[in-house]
Amino acid sequence: MVTRSRFAPLVDRLRAVVTRDPSVVSCYLRLDEPARRDRRYLLDIKSRVRDLSAETTGLHVPRAVRLELEADLARLLEWVERPDALPHAPGVALFLCAARDLFEVIPLGRVHRTRVDIDRRPLLHELIGAREALGRYIAVVADRAHARFFDVVATDASELPGLPALTHRGGKFGYDRGDAPGRGERPYHHRIDEVAHRFYERIAAEVTRIDARASYQGVALLGPAEHTAGLRAFLPRPLADKLVGEAPLNPTCATEDQVHSAVWTLQAGLEHRSALTLVQAMEEGIGTGYGVNGARETLRALADGQLRVLLVPAGQRGAGFRCSASGRLVLAKSECRGEGSAEPVPNLVDWAIDAALGRGAEVVVVGDPELGRRIDGLGGTLRFTLQSAAARRRPSSAAVPVQ
Repeated sequence: MVTRSRFAPLVDRLRAVVTRDPSVVSCYLRLDEPARRDRRYLLDIKSRVRDLSAETTGLHVPRAVRLELEADLARLLEWVERPDALPHAPGVALFLCAARDLFEVIPLGRVHRTRVDIDRRPLLHELIGAREALGRYIAVVADRAHARFFDVVATDASELPGLPALTHRGGKFGYDRGDAPGRGERPYHHRIDEVAHRFYERIAAEVTRIDARASYQGVALLGPAEHTAGLRAFLPRPLADKLVGEAPLNPTCATEDQVHSAVWTLQAGLEHRSALTLVQAMEEGIGTGYGVNGARETLRALADGQLRVLLVPAGQRGAGFRCSASGRLVLAKSECRGEGSAEPVPNLVDWAIDAALGRGAEVVVVGDPELGRRIDGLGGTLRFTLQSAAARRRPSSAAVPVQ
């Protein structure tokens, strides 16, 4: 696991990797629950590597560089095929370059979609975006007697000081004892509930104290369902509004990797539920000029810096071109007129995702097939209207005096 103290130097080292020929392999691999089921991630990555291997034969690079690329892709597959090597995280980023002796593995809390690309430098936008956009979360792992707290970010989770284990008074129950609730089974069980409620109050107070020390984006409750539900009722309103979700986990033996994976699984589910709202906002924005639906219109908005949210149907593929002078992504060669030569881009959607993250836009991969069919290849919502963008591109004309 890449710790927080190592993350910034690691990114700086990757940024310094620049090669003369496109010989750096960047891979982002989804490892969430659907991808791990029946090892579907393995089929996906093999398909991507097979397509990329076919594309490398058309690259105008020396034979030695092509052989290094083939060796790096083989190393990538060899690593992915080892189940013991995979991190306990919803995603992982890998960067390989034989010429620079580079093989770096970075667990991530989120990967938009599995992709493998080749360029002259590592593609870091998704890596940095996952670190910055996902923020920090408090994970509470608790049951009726234990409470542990974790600080969770995109790359790792670290345990914070917890509450001491709750101890119950020993001895037989005596209804006539001074502090006993009285005779009968019902008052006895009310006493057990009262002890649990006091413990939940202590946990909520500790979470409030932790949240006051730093800026946390959300709170996740992990543990037996009956206790996470009970604890939820004791969270104050500001923390309840930050609640990401609840998931089962044993607080006595939970590891930092398991907590990290559980929190980002909950976060992915939250993003999936918000996809419907974003698609509806796109459709409503088309009439007002604040939405686009279609690959060509979306790529134009991306180049103009308009895009606020990029919507991509899961599994969307397609080729295109990149204008060498402007760097704009287009569908046809003719669209690069006046912007340099048209460089082929076999995986246009992946490059669009990287460009959107580089411009500070949010990227949402829509996994629901019914919802994805409402998106024509690519779509999104805009920061400013299409008319405003046209006015920015139009050169200002000099005023003509009235005769």
